Amino acid sequence: RTAFDVASNQLKSAKAERSVTAEQLEEGEILAPTTGRVLSVPVTNGVVILPGESIAQIATENYILRLEIPERHARFIVKGDKVLLGERGLSPNGAVVGEGRISQVYPKLNHGRVIADVTARGLGDYFVGERVRVLVSAGRRSTFAIPGDFTFKRYGLDYVRLNRKGGEPIEIVVQLGLPLRGKAQNRFVEVLAGLNAGDVLVKP
Repeated sequence: RTAFDVASNQLKSAKAERSVTAEQLEEGEILAPTTGRVLSVPVTNGVVILPGESIAQIATENYILRLEIPERHARFIVKGDKVLLGERGLSPNGAVVGEGRISQVYPKLNHGRVIADVTARGLGDYFVGERVRVLVSAGRRSTFAIPGDFTFKRYGLDYVRLNRKGGEPIEIVVQLGLPLRGKAQNRFVEVLAGLNAGDVLVKP
């Protein structure tokens, strides 16, 4: 009888210790606060972790695109403006593959740059910290834009043909700017100098 009581007490004690250990294990579980991608784990196996220490750095799935724009353009950056995203690779001639909206503009300049956040779709497969080419509005101005096939080159200069009433078209030199966005078969180009309002062009 005495041996049975001793064994029963030992069993109860072992179960109590097991319950305490199980509770400690549950309290030691580390749960991510949100779904995302693990960027770094600054600890190693076997290291004692104290409350409040960082275990891992996680990027949530709601990615944002952070812009750093020279401060001379700061007054043109407005919340809600549309931003066009170029294809990956930072190619200056890359196609536009998406668009987003400026969701926040930070009031403090950082090293001569204004910081803004852009919300856009399709950023989930980008690397965190990856750079991407974007097109942002930097003000508006009036300009002349003509179809690219109305221009031609001669001796390194750009020309267009102007219609003259009652006479043959004349050729004049123009200064062209950058091509404007549009379909390849209907590409427009900016004319910086050489044309006046009301001029009628003739396709060469």
